Amino acid sequence: MRTIVLVATVIVVLIASSRIASSDVPSAAALSGKMAELKYLVGTWSCTTKIPAMGKTKAQNISAKNIYWIEPGNVIGSYYSSKPYSSSGYMGWNDSKKIWWGNGADVYGMVGSSTGKDSGTNVQVMTGTNWSEGKSYTARDTMTKTSDTSYTDHFETLQGEKLMFQGTSVCTKTSNTSM
Repeated sequence: MRTIVLVATVIVVLIASSRIASSDVPSAAALSGKMAELKYLVGTWSCTTKIPAMGKTKAQNISAKNIYWIEPGNVIGSYYSSKPYSSSGYMGWNDSKKIWWGNGADVYGMVGSSTGKDSGTNVQVMTGTNWSEGKSYTARDTMTKTSDTSYTDHFETLQGEKLMFQGTSVCTKTSNTSM
């Protein structure tokens, strides 16, 4: 009898907690306003990132997966994964200031934040600051939409006038789902 009561109690608790959890989590609605322009990003992408020789590092091509999804609040989340690197972030549109914004962090402890005015074209430039190991770097990211299933992203960081890092990713959509 105790077993039946225990099992019944567990089932009731599980059902109640799943209902509470699902009602507490806001749903990720479809993108609206300016964010609807980025709907093409939602899904899974295959990317090749070219990094030129810099300092003691030789030039290389890195294969990666980039995933974008819709977050609550009319925001897009992203995850970039390759060996040996990964990063995550968010991007959105601030309607009152009429600017795009983005932020993120990577597995090496670098965090960054950037903004950009709307270009009105398929090319968007975001500038901001990255921080790593107590130093700040100017960051510039230029994303070019070539079609609903292809984009190029050129990014670079500078400290003062010195180029610290740059790379270019060419990405092709492999799925409209984020898994």
